[in-house]
Order: sequence, then structure tokens, then C-alpha cells
Amino acid sequence: MQPTPSTISRSHGSLSSTATVDAPSQRSQAMRSQARASCRAPLSAQQQAQVVQPSPTSLVRLFESQHPGLEAVRAEARQMILAQKPLNYSRPIGQQQRAAHRLAQNPLEINKRRMILEGRVLQMDPRLSYERMRALLNDGQPGQLDSGIPYGDTFARLLADIDQRFSQPMPAGMRVSGERLQVLLDNALPRIARHLDGQAALYGEVLADCELSDEERQQVQVGFDAFQALAGRWSTGIKERILDKCQALADACLVAARGEWQATQGLPPGPMRAQQVERAQAEVERWTQVKTQFDEASAGLQRSALQDSLDNMGLDRHLHELAEQGSGLFTSARVFLAASIPQGLSATLLFVLARAYVDPELSVLDLAGQAASSGAAVGAVHETLDNFVKPSAREVLASLGAPELRKVAAAEVIPNTPLATTDGGRYRAFTDDELQASMNDVERARKGFINAQQDYHNGTLKGDGITFGSQAGAQMVRRLIELTTSINASGIAARAASSFAGGAVMSGGQALGQQHKRFEYQGRSLPTHVPQAPPAESLGTRLGTLWGKALTSVDPRQSNSREAYTSKVYSASEGMSVYHGMGVLVARVGAGTVAAKAGSVLLTGVQALGLLAPFYANKQSRDEAELDDTTRFASAMQNIRDPDREVLPHGTRPNTLARRFENGYNRFRGLEQALPQAGVELTEGLTREGVKAASRLGGSLAGASLRHTPVVPRGAAPVDVERGEG
Repeated sequence: MQPTPSTISRSHGSLSSTATVDAPSQRSQAMRSQARASCRAPLSAQQQAQVVQPSPTSLVRLFESQHPGLEAVRAEARQMILAQKPLNYSRPIGQQQRAAHRLAQNPLEINKRRMILEGRVLQMDPRLSYERMRALLNDGQPGQLDSGIPYGDTFARLLADIDQRFSQPMPAGMRVSGERLQVLLDNALPRIARHLDGQAALYGEVLADCELSDEERQQVQVGFDAFQALAGRWSTGIKERILDKCQALADACLVAARGEWQATQGLPPGPMRAQQVERAQAEVERWTQVKTQFDEASAGLQRSALQDSLDNMGLDRHLHELAEQGSGLFTSARVFLAASIPQGLSATLLFVLARAYVDPELSVLDLAGQAASSGAAVGAVHETLDNFVKPSAREVLASLGAPELRKVAAAEVIPNTPLATTDGGRYRAFTDDELQASMNDVERARKGFINAQQDYHNGTLKGDGITFGSQAGAQMVRRLIELTTSINASGIAARAASSFAGGAVMSGGQALGQQHKRFEYQGRSLPTHVPQAPPAESLGTRLGTLWGKALTSVDPRQSNSREAYTSKVYSASEGMSVYHGMGVLVARVGAGTVAAKAGSVLLTGVQALGLLAPFYANKQSRDEAELDDTTRFASAMQNIRDPDREVLPHGTRPNTLARRFENGYNRFRGLEQALPQAGVELTEGLTREGVKAASRLGGSLAGASLRHTPVVPRGAAPVDVERGEG
């Protein structure tokens, strides 16, 4: 028999209670099921829990038997609780009692003492949770030793509401609703976030503003760590005990509803079938909507105020982890190798495949012919290397323990502003105006972080400076060796080695700069890049995925692929025209004197710059056009007219001397981009029109062929004897 949504719902049980049943309660239920029937009313859930769980007093006594120091801590807590109560002026009041009462009126000082006591209990047994510690400290006392931060019971209330509204079977007149769940979360999550923000601010205030010995500071920190673990359990509880179970309920009921609908398709035609089909279809649509609402609620948890609170609370620990990931000489060596080897290999193959054997064959052409032909070869080979060889080399190195760097997300180290704080130990929720002003500051900080993150990348002053310095420097060293020693530094092997060295130093230097780049914010030093985590998938799987994407990226049927190829061809042709022109000048200078040799070495560096500058400037064209939301040529013109615009990646801070230099450099890049990108758009336009014309011509030829095809008359229909024909 096909299960129905109602039967599956009933079998699902209470969403919150089923997640908290422990082993003793399960054994107790089994024993009761085997006992004889009784005339007494069955025990309630609360009574059952009392039967199988020891009383709080017995738990405290058990812990005291193992840790005798708890008795003294509880005695101090009792004195603090009594001191917080109003004085009874009908009886004599001693000086010590008055002093304790005055101390209790100082929220920051009383919270400091509370945190120290909590830390002392936690240090007795590292396995203690924050909730268990609070129970050991407060159970059996004349009151609660509390922080004064509101909304501490919101999580328990949320679980109770979920249990009441989504337990199965549903109460009469109630139906599962994703909207109702979202309303409960919208009300509860900000309250939980305010409680977490207030508690975190209180811990921070005690650690920053109160006089603490080293031992006391450690005790307060132990309590803060335990509270952070509690906050994480709350978040996990909301996801696993509420959202995941709601999603599982919706999935199961949707499967059952679809099964019922499928069963109605086999019913005989008639009014009853139509009604059953309609009801089954309505049930499928209802559970589909509920599932969508539950899925949206689950996805929204990662964007909620609760997640912001967790991010703020764990920020220092996360920054410490990031710092450990990116520090150390061995880490720097791995970062350098992960970046330098793929680029050096690519530069070597580019020279060997596109220039070593091609350039001599083109020497018979004039300067324009050499530039165009060399550019076409360099562009085609470079596009292939960029899509296949370099990524494959990176994956191999990652498997060998040298992963490349990843950009740290701005929100990862600059989280959203908290909803509440404490002043002098007193809780205070931020107003809407304060929250807006704080978020504006956060957005400005994130923009500054992203600017700092762009530093040492191609397209910025430092990034391109390293590129040009390393590549040109490698060729100048090769030329110097050629002119001052007997080593044959003009051969293919020497030129390939210099290409490898230039490419390796370029990418390795950029990676080291990115690894050590920091952004200062609110007294914290934020890393902009850290090494990637070791890959989880096998090398073969990653290479297969990579090559699949690479084949798509070089598909000539795709306009993006054609534009990437033609951009590299035109920019390489622009660079090769400078390169070959400077080559003529280098030959004229000669090497007969020391001055001539020095000039030849210098011109060799300029020659390399002339080749590289247009190529790397145009390599950024597609990304910059996407940021500008315009065409490649229009983006190049924007670089000339408005190099300081916000969407353009910057490695310098606004309104600084360094930014003015960077703006001038971006204008120069725009000039280098203008002609090649105009050629890209013209070529792409002609290609599209040619494809359209070919398509129209093919359609016309096909139509003409059909018109000239003779029509063959159909034969007479066969005689149907069964119909009495013939």
C-alpha cells in the first residue's frame, strides 16, 4: 500500500522532542511497554523525564564528590546572588553586607566575578558544557547568577513553538506551513542574535576594561570559549532539529502525495476519478510549496542575524587560523612554487612553440607582416596554454602539497555589524540609525579591503611592475651574458631558460606579495590571501573537470572564445610590432664598445617591455568590460577618460599620491587596449554577419533545391477487402 502524507507525518514524530530523547529514556520506554497494564493514567513526558533522570541536587553532589572545590565556588555564587537582592532595612545591616550590595550594583564588576566563578567550574572538568556548568553553579541556589543580557530563553522557546506547531499528528485545525515556520524564525533569530551579541560584548568589555590577573583572565577566556561553543550548538540545533527535520517531513510527504496522484491515474474514468485526481494534484502542489518554503528558510539561515553574531563572535579565532595558514617560511616556499612553476612552464612553451622556430621563418616578411604573423602564433599558443597547461600544472602541484592562493572574502574578515553591545556591563541594543551608520562603515571597509586585495595582481601598479621587471630583467641578464661571456646565450635553450626564469619570478613574486598583503581595520591585521585547502577530489577527477571546461572555453562557436582568441592575436601583434622594431634598433647599436653593449642590454629590456605591455593590458579587457557592464572597446575608452572609477580594480587607496600614479598608468593601459579591442569588436561583428549570411544562403539553396525536385505522384491506395472494396 502506498503511504500517504498523513501517515508519513504521523510517523515522523515531534520535531524537537525526538532529537532530545536519550538512551535512559529509551530503555525506560521499553521497560514500560513490557510491564503489565495498569489502571493508573500514563505518565506525562515531564514525569517520565523525572523518573529516568537524577535530580539537579544529586548531580551537584556527584560532581562535588569528584571535584571538592565546587562547594566553595557555589558558596561564593550564593553570596553574590543574595547581595543582588534588595536590602531588608527592618533588620540590622552589617558593613560587609552593605559593601557586597554596593558591589552588586556595578554590573561590570559583578559580571567579572560571575565569569571568574564560571571559569573556575569549567576548569575543573574540560568536558563540561556551558549549560552543565550553569546548572552546577545555580541549581539549589536562592536565585540565578545571571548576566542581565535579555533573550537568553529564546532558543528554548523557539524549540517549544516548533514542537507545538509542527509535531505530528498536528493539532486539530492546524496544517504544516512554511510561512508559519518563517515567521517563527524571523521573530526568534534576531532575539537570539541580540543575546549572543550582548554576551560577547560583555566578555569583551570584561577582558578589555577590568583588572584581571593572568589566572583570572584565563578563567574568563575559558568561559567565553564555552559560550561560543554554546552559540554554535544553538545554530546547529536550529538547522538539524528544526530545518532539516522540516525539510525531511516535506520531502517524505511530497513523495507520498506524488504516489497518491500516480495511483489516481489508474482509476476508471468518471466523476469520482476527477475529484480524486483534483485532490491529489492539490496535495502535490501544497507540499511542493511547503518544501520550497522550508528550503528558503534553510538557505536564509546563512544570511540571518544569527550567522552574523556567530561570525563576529568567532572573528578573532578565525583570523588566528588564517594567520597560521599563511605564515612560515615553508608556506611561503610552497606558495612561490605553486605560482612560479606553472607560469614558468607556460612561458617556456610559449617561446618554443610560437617563436623559436616561427620567427626565423618570418624574417623574409616586412615589419607589419612579421608582427601580424608572430602575433597570430603567440595569441593562439598562449590561449591554449592558459586554458590547458597552466591549470593542469596547478592541479598537479596542489596534489603535491603546493596549493595556490585563494582570495579571502571581505565578509569573511569584516562581518556585518552586531545588533547589541554593553556599556559598563549594561546591555544596550543599537538603534536603527546606529546600525545603518555602522553598516556604512563596514561597506567602506570592505571596499578598502578589496582594493588592498587587488594589489600585486596584473592590471595594478605593483602587479605589472613585478611582471615587467622580472620578464625584462631576465632578457637583459641573458643579453648581458651573451655580450660579456663565451656562453651561447642567443640559442633556443638559453632563450627558453630566460623565459622560464622571467615567468617564474613574475608569478612567484606576485604570489609572495599577495600572501603578505594585509589590511588594517579596527586594530586587526586582515590577510587578503591564504593558501587553498588541500583538494578533496583525486587528481584525475579534477583534471577531467578542468579539461572539460577548457574545451568549452576554446570552442570557436562561442563568441567569448572567439573574442578571447582575437584579443590575444591583436594585442600580441601590437606588442610584436614594437618588439621587431626595437630588434632593428638593437642590431644597429651593435656591441663594439662598452657603451654599445650597455645600450644593447638596455634596449633588450625595452624590447621585452614593448612586447609585454600591450599583451598584459589587453589580457584584462574582458574582466574590465564585465565590471563596466559594457563592450571591450568602451571599457578601454573608460580607462582613458575615467581611470579612477570605483568598479575598476585598484591596488591603492583613494585620494592618495599612489592612486594618482595608478590612474596615469590605467590611462596608458587604455591607450594600449583601444586599437586591439576595436579590432576584436570589428572582427566579431564581421564574423556574426558572415554566419548569418551563410545561414541565409544555406536556407535559400535548400529552398531552391526543394522547388526543383520533381513531384512523384502517389500510387493508388490499396484495395481494402474487409471494407468490401474491390
